[in-house]
Amino acid sequence: MLALILLPSSLLSPRSWLPAFSRTPKSPAAAAQLCTALVSGETSSAVLKPLVDDCCAANVPFRAELLGDGALWRAVSIVEGETPRWERNAKLLPFFNNRAGQAYSLGGKNGGGEVTNYGEVFGRSLYFKASGTFSPAAATRGSRRCPVDFNVAITSGGFVVGGKEFVSSAISGPGYLRCRYIDENLRVFESPKDSPDKWEEAGLVVVQVKDALFDDAVQGEL
Repeated sequence: MLALILLPSSLLSPRSWLPAFSRTPKSPAAAAQLCTALVSGETSSAVLKPLVDDCCAANVPFRAELLGDGALWRAVSIVEGETPRWERNAKLLPFFNNRAGQAYSLGGKNGGGEVTNYGEVFGRSLYFKASGTFSPAAATRGSRRCPVDFNVAITSGGFVVGGKEFVSSAISGPGYLRCRYIDENLRVFESPKDSPDKWEEAGLVVVQVKDALFDDAVQGEL
């Protein structure tokens, strides 16, 4: 008679005896090339756009913890669309290497949280700051892969001069964000609609790189 051997249920699951593989999604090769090019200062659209297109076409898993890590991500390349107002502000003094970017922090309901927009005019001595909240848009809520849409509500904004804030609720209104690609160091955002007062116009595609990767990373609170 054959002996009936009772095995623990954990051993009956294929996951318990198949080789262990990393569950961290693998970024497309174009992402590493794009990140390296941007950190080194590459600005040629002929070089950057094909890499951005490859990243967006990958439809990588959307990882909310990367979007809402609280760190500043620098806007380094405008791939498509009209030059946004924050970029024009940064070029008012062309001899300054002004920086601009965003910081998203999770903490709101249903995968939302807080957002801070940052744009220098005269370096850290004079910069624009706008704060608000973001939340998943109904159209892509629960989506596990990019692109994912968010609604943004700016509640205050203004300038910071010599460390002193001059902000008010007079600068406020809705905004729109589409995350087309995201990994640990790189993300691609699109503006699916015009923002109020045309701060950003529909069709704008911007690449952001984690600010900490740059030699001149922004120091101190935004």
